[in-house]
Order: sequence, then C-alpha cells, then structure tokens
Amino acid sequence: MVFAKCDWNEDIWKGASAGCGVFCAFVSACAKEFGWEKVSAILKGLGESMGSGVGQMFKDQLGNQKLDVEKLSKFVIGFNGPFGCQMEIERHPSFYRLRHHNCPMAAGCKSFGIDYEFMKRVCEDWGAVLFKSVMKVLAPTGQYELSHLRENFDDYCEERYTLGTLV
Repeated sequence: MVFAKCDWNEDIWKGASAGCGVFCAFVSACAKEFGWEKVSAILKGLGESMGSGVGQMFKDQLGNQKLDVEKLSKFVIGFNGPFGCQMEIERHPSFYRLRHHNCPMAAGCKSFGIDYEFMKRVCEDWGAVLFKSVMKVLAPTGQYELSHLRENFDDYCEERYTLGTLV
C-alpha cells in the first residue's frame, strides 16, 4: 500500500513550531542547569505518564469497539493533528507506518538555535516514550517503534505501530 497524505494546516504548524521551540529551549536550559541525566529521566517519566493518559483517553473513546489499524491510526493522527504535522500513512492489516514531514519540533528547535542532536535526544526520551506508553495501554502485546528518526531538521521521521494479539 502506498503512503496516503493526511491534511496539513500551515498556520497550526507555525504556532506549534513556536510552542515546540519554547519547550525545547526550556528543556535545554534545564539540561544546562541540572545535567542531561536528570532532564532525560524527567522527560522519560513525562512521556510515560502522558502516554498512559493519552492511551486511556483513546481506550475510553474506543468503548466496546474492537481496536484495529484504522482506528489506532486515526487516534494517533488526531492526536498529532493539532501540532500541524504533515503526515503520510501506510496501513496494513496488523500494523501501520506514519511519516512525519516538516515536524514542528524540528522547526521550533531550528528557529530557536537548538542543535539537531539535542532535538534528537528530546524526541527519543520524550516523544518515543510517549507513544510506547500509548501502545502499552491500547494494545499491550503491540509495539511502537521509531523506525527512522530524521537525520537533520529537514528530513522526516517514521513510526511503526503494530497491533500484536488483540482480544
């Protein structure tokens, strides 16, 4: 199956980019003050708690319906949409891949002068942990993988969500 593009709104993306830049500038200042190890642990904890909350929210919206790739991908796209992410999705029966182009986190970091390597660490320690936690709630035998982390600010990221065995 070919990737299908999802809607994109440039004005939302601009606002989200500014917000992400402020967030990363704050995280950077904290890392300088307290050290990366402490900040990394805080980001991972934040990602886990946020992911659990988001996963429960999705689970509540699902109600008695059976989770499938279509529903899971719509939840995740709906969650990322308010950040103005330009996304492409490729659905298969037991998994889907989601590509993020012109990420507001990357754009925000770039505009605030935060280097790529720092942004990458924030994405790995917070964003990837968040979506792993979402999957623990929604599909405990499923899996989330950040299969391609952008290699520069202008590259794309790709995530893979596998449902696992559903009851």
